[in-house]
Amino acid sequence: MSLPSQFQRLTLSEVSLRLGIHPFDLIRVLVALDEMPDDLTFSEEDVDRIRERGGLETWWIDDAPAEQVRHDDPVPVRGMARAMAMQLIAHKVLGRATTRLDNLIRGLEPESQVYARNVLSKMLQEGYLQTFNTPSGLNISVVSNRAEDLRRIAGGDYPREMKALWEG
Repeated sequence: MSLPSQFQRLTLSEVSLRLGIHPFDLIRVLVALDEMPDDLTFSEEDVDRIRERGGLETWWIDDAPAEQVRHDDPVPVRGMARAMAMQLIAHKVLGRATTRLDNLIRGLEPESQVYARNVLSKMLQEGYLQTFNTPSGLNISVVSNRAEDLRRIAGGDYPREMKALWEG
């Protein structure tokens, strides 16, 4: 006789899949939160608490508003640059406000993840974003004096260094 699903415990791998995070990163979050269970099994409530306390967000969802859809541009990487800028602005990740780097990718299909990583790399390289190491993982924020540049990208006005991603 099996237990009803609400009483079954979840494994580390199952929780990782639900949260969209690698198992090693999940362990890092659990250690940082001082929530490592002795038996490495979890309840549904544990998953929700880890998501909230660990800052694990899914920014890319199927029912996102049309202006945030990343494939509304005939050049996918250009559409991703605009959508990424829009997401950063919408989530108010500016200056001292940070988010986990993986929040910017979580929820994207594999092909879109490639575009997103290219855009993020360029934004970091050009000084639009800054990184912060935290006990639970790498966080980022928009550099305060680059916020207006990001707003222009969100509006479809791309600076030369960003255009290099799709113009070669």
